[in-house]
Amino acid sequence: KIASLLIALILATPCLCYSKNKPLIATDNTTTPFQAEQFLKDRNATQEMIDCVDFVYDYCEEVGVDATLIIGISSIETGYGKSNLCRNNNNPGGMKARRGWMKFKSLKSGYKAMIDKIAVMSGVKKSNSYYYNSCKYIEDLGNIYWCENSVDYGYYNTLIGQMNRIKSYKKSV
Repeated sequence: KIASLLIALILATPCLCYSKNKPLIATDNTTTPFQAEQFLKDRNATQEMIDCVDFVYDYCEEVGVDATLIIGISSIETGYGKSNLCRNNNNPGGMKARRGWMKFKSLKSGYKAMIDKIAVMSGVKKSNSYYYNSCKYIEDLGNIYWCENSVDYGYYNTLIGQMNRIKSYKKSV
């Protein structure tokens, strides 16, 4: 039994080392609000989306999720705040309900729900949800938040590209 346990640990070790380079969901913000605002302005995002940047960064810092991830996902999902889903439902994360799309009273409340969901998935926010603590790395979201092996193939690479574009901006003037 001990030999089997040692072999299992040895086989698992390379996987753990390999994972060190993957971006984590639960981390400090890797960019500043200024960088995100410049990124969104350069892409003609809606003013309402730009106005939510400080809220997103503050709430992400409080919860423990990287705000760059949230801005990246919402920029893809909403076409920089211009999609009907964002404008009519205040849904910046493309979040679905049992019978269609989720609808929120304000864009900030939509962002809060999105951040909370991703915080639960990463395990930094407690929940009895079936997806609690199911996603340590951003790449893991492909199994739950978007369908990596279905219609949204390539989403992860698009998202990482968006996050890197945000990071490419100077931190302040």
